Amino acid sequence: MLASLPEEERKQHIPDQLTMRTVHTIGDKSQLNGAFDNIRKQGFCLLDQELELGLRSVAAPVYDSTGKVIAALNVGMHAARLSLDAVNENVVPAVVKAVQDLSEAIQLQNK
Repeated sequence: MLASLPEEERKQHIPDQLTMRTVHTIGDKSQLNGAFDNIRKQGFCLLDQELELGLRSVAAPVYDSTGKVIAALNVGMHAARLSLDAVNENVVPAVVKAVQDLSEAIQLQNK
């Protein structure tokens, strides 16, 4: 959801000191902003053990009829159970499709 915000607004939500939760966590604000830009471009976020070792998650935004991000769908899994390739091949497309369908349903309800 932060990736959908303009950079200046996004900065208001990022603390001065980033907490390194694992060795995979992005600890540099410039790199984090770059990651947010990539997330916005690709339409989803894939975290690979950045929050907790052994945890992978995929998230994607849900849009209202004005194109505003109003929610996000997130799916988490244990890294030992699904390879990163399997996540990219199976989970990412499923999450992206689910949020597209959900966004469309919300937009139809608001017409």
